[in-house]
Amino acid sequence: MTYQISIEALGNLTPEGFAAAVQQRIETLREYDEHDAVVRAHAADADMPAAERWVTLAVPQAPAEVDAAIRRTPREDDTTEFTADYEIVGPPFETKKSRLFQRVSEAEGVAINGVVPPGKVRAFQFREIDIRKADQVRRDSEVASVTKSSRPAADQHFLDEQASREDCRNEIMRHAAQLHSDIEDLTPETIDAWEMTPFHG
Repeated sequence: MTYQISIEALGNLTPEGFAAAVQQRIETLREYDEHDAVVRAHAADADMPAAERWVTLAVPQAPAEVDAAIRRTPREDDTTEFTADYEIVGPPFETKKSRLFQRVSEAEGVAINGVVPPGKVRAFQFREIDIRKADQVRRDSEVASVTKSSRPAADQHFLDEQASREDCRNEIMRHAAQLHSDIEDLTPETIDAWEMTPFHG
């Protein structure tokens, strides 16, 4: 049965690097198998002096994935044929989708942080709450709607900037929501071609 190995199991090896490692292992196994064939022939020759007999050598160790990728077929002459027999498979469809979701969420976070630093978000929100409460106090005392001219200039300036920041954040989150929705609609046939459209803060 053909050995299937996940591309993730290759670690730092590329598929080409893994193929080279398998081929090198095959060559090593062939050398040691040929040596063992001589060892067996010498052992069967009762007339050969002990000093001339070849001895068995230990085969060097190799990664389990490399050894598993080699098929061993016994030959009639008591030697073994070694051939590469493996298939590199990609991650499952659901894993691919999960990674795309993660990519979008990470890009969304970077874009949002570019609008408002994470450490400023709650402070800005609380300041906006305080300004709105002050508006309500004035509204209650004046029995009239608060207009821009009735607010302190610094408060109005902050609210204008805060509204702009929130518009940017909401636009980013809306874009991320659409990307997540698009990913949910992908199929095994279309997922590898999907590309994330950039965020604009």
